Amino acid sequence: MRNIFLAGSTGSIGKNALEVALAYPDRLAVKGIAAGHFTAELKEQIILLNPLYCVLPSRDESDKARTALKNIKGIETKFTFGEEGLFEAVSDETFDIVLNAVSGSSGLLLSYRSLTAGKDLALANKESMVMAGDILMPPPNLQKQK
Repeated sequence: MRNIFLAGSTGSIGKNALEVALAYPDRLAVKGIAAGHFTAELKEQIILLNPLYCVLPSRDESDKARTALKNIKGIETKFTFGEEGLFEAVSDETFDIVLNAVSGSSGLLLSYRSLTAGKDLALANKESMVMAGDILMPPPNLQKQK
């Protein structure tokens, strides 16, 4: 079983990745999510997944999500926010893979922190590679052998 932290869960790549994970429940589990805003769609994802973490960009967005879901039985999601909340989540030992589907340059730090936390990085954020591919990719002789 591979446990996934899905950053950008409400975007097109995130939604497709979630569909794939749900199609293979014996092999993949989305245990953490992050999004740019609290929306009805994100609320549905939280109810469906009951993830360990839901990370939003600001305290206001995080508080909005926490308030909207506080009376729903069985939801034990930890709501965090900002870069520190994101780094806390991706550093959690639960996660094997971080799928970075965050758009634009804001995904770079997430890519870097995921790798420094020892996670496999599934990168759907080309800007990370354009800006810092030489930092994110180890030299060929140091790459993990699978």
